[in-house]
Amino acid sequence: MGFRGRRSKKILVAPLILITFAANVFSSCYCVSSSDRNSFLFKQAIAPAKSLVIQYQSFVNEGDLIIGGNEKRTIEDCEYQLIGNIIVKDDATLIIKNAIFNQTGRYVPMEIPIGNTPTSVNIVVENRASLFLTNTTLIISQNITSRILVRNEAKMYIADSSVENFKYDVSIWAIDASLLYIENSMMRRAKENATSWTVESCVVLCHHYSEVHIENSTFDRATVYGSSRVFIERSTLKDAVRIFDSPTVQVVDSTIGYVTAEGSPILFIRSSIIGSYINALQDTTSADIWLIHMTVEKVVARGSSKVRLIDASVKNLQMDGNAALFVGWDLPLFGPVAFSPALAFVIQLVALNLLAAIIIIVLFVLIRKLRKRHLSKIEVLKKVSNHEESPGNNRLCSYKRKAIFGYQRLKSWQPKRLCIC
Repeated sequence: MGFRGRRSKKILVAPLILITFAANVFSSCYCVSSSDRNSFLFKQAIAPAKSLVIQYQSFVNEGDLIIGGNEKRTIEDCEYQLIGNIIVKDDATLIIKNAIFNQTGRYVPMEIPIGNTPTSVNIVVENRASLFLTNTTLIISQNITSRILVRNEAKMYIADSSVENFKYDVSIWAIDASLLYIENSMMRRAKENATSWTVESCVVLCHHYSEVHIENSTFDRATVYGSSRVFIERSTLKDAVRIFDSPTVQVVDSTIGYVTAEGSPILFIRSSIIGSYINALQDTTSADIWLIHMTVEKVVARGSSKVRLIDASVKNLQMDGNAALFVGWDLPLFGPVAFSPALAFVIQLVALNLLAAIIIIVLFVLIRKLRKRHLSKIEVLKKVSNHEESPGNNRLCSYKRKAIFGYQRLKSWQPKRLCIC
């Protein structure tokens, strides 16, 4: 029976190992970071297949650069001077790599669904089109606000590049279910020595179910609206993250001046540095703020906001209205869990009692098994001693004696006969 039990366990172990391995492979494939996916898209986009390559030492173009109709155009290894605007539309793709791209935009008023004032847009990527900047310096030279507009399910990827306007501010807007990805890049503003917000700043804006991924980059501010999603990792925001409506924002290993939240957003901040404060000031705000593995100088929460401290601390905490505070731990298997501080003592007491009960049960089982093994060895020794003292029996062979002592460990084995030496 013991042999069959061990064999059945081995049979069960094999499929369990295979299932676990398959689950790990699936999860690793499914949980590939956005950087890996978009790096693959970068490689696809910059492939030379069927691409019109414009490759000059120095090139000057007056007039708008318009690309559409599934066209794919590459500008690389050159200094390109454009006096005009860029429009990439209708599933087209523009790739700018290993270049210095100087643009002097023309003022063309354009209505944007945030604010009522018409504004000038220098670069437009729209209607599922794509724009890639790789190892490129994009310099926009004009005395008014410079905007890059990504809209209507369009995509923009920036890697190892910089976006600059030395005269005024520059911003990138992702709206209408579009995707913006920025990696190892920076947005340089006109007044680099300014320590607070100025109009000459660099902004990334996300709105209308769009998605923004920012990694290892530096700029001033991220402004988030609607039901969009923003992921910021290992980056520096000199000014702030400002959140409105009901988006989801995740910040990891980053440095931010301050954070404000209005509406009903979900905000996760992990292992980051907040320079001054986190505010949810409106009485109608119902923000859900998770602070994980970090220390914050000041947090102010009003309305129905929730502040969850997961292995985190706040030096100055202000809770007004119906705002609630939760505390908890970041568990290895379950992730962050939070509960009311009133239940903290009860949960800790239950957890300690449960741990003590588990330890007692394990010790009881081990002691019981050791005792049974000890008693079985004593019984075997008694049987052997009685057999040796009986008349007419000779001393047992040494190897048979060892087999008898191992009787408890190998229960299924029974000696058929004794060997008489």
